[in-house]
Amino acid sequence: METRHIVILIIFIVLYGSGRKYFGTWHHFKNTAQIAKKAARKVLGKNSYEELRLKALSITPEDLGLAFNDSEIAVYGVVIDWEMRGYIATIVAFKTGDASLYLSSGGGVIGGGQHSNINKAAKNIVEFANQFTKLSIPAKVALLPETNKIRFHFLTNKGLYTAQEFMHNIDNETSSWLPFFTSANELLSELRLTSEK
Repeated sequence: METRHIVILIIFIVLYGSGRKYFGTWHHFKNTAQIAKKAARKVLGKNSYEELRLKALSITPEDLGLAFNDSEIAVYGVVIDWEMRGYIATIVAFKTGDASLYLSSGGGVIGGGQHSNINKAAKNIVEFANQFTKLSIPAKVALLPETNKIRFHFLTNKGLYTAQEFMHNIDNETSSWLPFFTSANELLSELRLTSEK
């Protein structure tokens, strides 16, 4: 199994290993994150979590070879920051189908969009994001989420839009963001399935 796939699998042990609906327990996360950090050095090189996240947030339509003629808001990239007891998991997806996952603990994977299933899931979540810009607000900075919260950042032809939600609202299925979060979970599932091949 390639190192890149090993790191994806480690990440999904972290996110799914405890049997909780969306992510693992703190104890499981803490132990597995140490393994992910070591393996990720071969995949992510010297780039830090902060550098990778900032680079993703700085991508422009021109960088992706995209052009927008519409006067309405159009999403070309999605960055989701997921707070987990002091750690952050950041999911990145672009209209081109590129997808990545970074952990503030040092783990992560890049280049998932080269697989057709991941490419499709990434494109789907970016397209779906257009329905949720009305729940977000314009922002100049993509802040990290507060404790027990998740932040959704949309890169659009009109600038950055962002929103924050409590994870307990996702867990108890009362959140307006649940359909979008479910779409993000589907992208993670595709990454997991690909890592097992």
